[in-house]
Amino acid sequence: MRLDLFILNLHTQGEADEYIYLPICAGCDEPITDFESANVIADYGSLGSEPKDPVPAGTLSGVLLSRQPLESLECFHIRCDPRDHKRFQGWARCSTIFRKDQRPRFLRAEQ
Repeated sequence: MRLDLFILNLHTQGEADEYIYLPICAGCDEPITDFESANVIADYGSLGSEPKDPVPAGTLSGVLLSRQPLESLECFHIRCDPRDHKRFQGWARCSTIFRKDQRPRFLRAEQ
């Protein structure tokens, strides 16, 4: 599996369309609207397997970047989380990865 996104197009008459990206729960297939009540989980593969070595991915502002090879990256509502952390070894709360306010920075600064 992979991280799936649900894209909402909010259309208000006379204003530019706004797009909101919501992750889809890998457990129930519903969009995740409350990022505090869901996790992003890294799947390293077979049961109990160790993470693979990172793969170099270049540099950004002088910092070396590397990519962690994964079987998949999935989101789960906490209530749907399989909690088989022998397999799902890395996880983070969705709110640390997705922004609740997804408007462009210049629009957020106006309010």
